[in-house]
Amino acid sequence: MLQLTAKEGLALGLVLGKVGYAAPSVYPIRFSDNEPIDKNVKVIQVAINNVAQTVLGTGRTDRIETEELLFRASIPSINCLTARGIALEAWKVFRSTDRPGKVN
Repeated sequence: MLQLTAKEGLALGLVLGKVGYAAPSVYPIRFSDNEPIDKNVKVIQVAINNVAQTVLGTGRTDRIETEELLFRASIPSINCLTARGIALEAWKVFRSTDRPGKVN
């Protein structure tokens, strides 16, 4: 199991709690790096990157690629948060015991 420092845990909690909650209902999933990034999604991703930089104690001048930055900080991207949220909601639908027309 991945061991997080207190700072990493706090950052991950903030990102997952605040951004991850709304991401599936607001942001579209990008299935390819070639797809354009919505300007609002980019603003949120920059904020997530800033959290990752704070966790790692780095700055923009360190020129760390976004994927590497997020990997090192154990923080998912906005695209990952969106996909995860949609998958979770789909799982809930299939695992639900109170579907209309189903007799218990």
